[in-house]
Amino acid sequence: MKKENSIFSITGDNTNAIRVDEASFTELKIWERRDIQEWIRKNPTMLGEELLIISIEFDRFKVSNDRLDILALDRKGNLVVVELKRDLIAGHADLQAIRYAAMISSMTIDHTISYFKEYKSNYDNEQLSDEEARDRILDFIDDEDFAELSNSPRIILGSQGFSQEITTTVLWLLHEAEIDIKCVELCPYLIEKKLVIVPKVIIPLPEAKEYQDQIKEKEEKKRNNKKKQHLPRIGELFEWNILKAGDELKIKNKENSTATVLSPKHVNYNGQKMTYNQWGLTVTGWSSICIYDQAIHTSSGHTLDKLRKDKMEEDPDKSEAA
Repeated sequence: MKKENSIFSITGDNTNAIRVDEASFTELKIWERRDIQEWIRKNPTMLGEELLIISIEFDRFKVSNDRLDILALDRKGNLVVVELKRDLIAGHADLQAIRYAAMISSMTIDHTISYFKEYKSNYDNEQLSDEEARDRILDFIDDEDFAELSNSPRIILGSQGFSQEITTTVLWLLHEAEIDIKCVELCPYLIEKKLVIVPKVIIPLPEAKEYQDQIKEKEEKKRNNKKKQHLPRIGELFEWNILKAGDELKIKNKENSTATVLSPKHVNYNGQKMTYNQWGLTVTGWSSICIYDQAIHTSSGHTLDKLRKDKMEEDPDKSEAA
């Protein structure tokens, strides 16, 4: 795909704009692993979002000797496969990334702890315990209901450019196969002999992604919210001082299940910091749980669900704000 990318350098007296044409990674002798991968490792936001790097050159596949460029987590707790190419063609990057995503789809949060520890030791000279590594990962994840990794890793392709063959495939995967995949152009420029990289998300376009996210959220609300009321979440219970750090919770009909509330996202159970859902799944052994129905606030004797519904009845406006 031919591009017409350029930026402009403004002269010192602000009287003129000098066009700077895009350079070439190949001509500049910039390499994927030695250079581009290391830039992104140190600055993941080059890919257009905050990411927690879990592993570099990941090769723990059971059925392949391939190496995944970068394995990361996003703020929602999704695994992210990052595949990098330096050339404009970026041939077969989409197929490689899909294969890697499939092979890590069964990975659990416990697996990532050992990979993250190894990565921090090898690249940042940090020696983390299992608990420290788990805390780092859980603190990075914003989703208060996070319990386990999903079976659908996201994909980010990074390259100086993408062929029409690649972009057509990515658009089909995004819209028809509903695979969360993103293309980020990494455009190099030489300005006064200094290399400058301008990242740009080209798929999905920011405007299109916002629209798609709104549609997805709307459909999820249709499926999940049969009632008009929006039930408050744990964050709101903290805001209203119904739940606070230091409170104790237990799981219905489960002995030795008491956990201490740490924050809107985490509890401490048997010395381990975990999300509310992780705690519930650990205690029950179930594959899924509605923590609001199963968690009992020890001091009041009520479930989290009853506590929030009582508050909504007391102040109906709270349900509209939630």
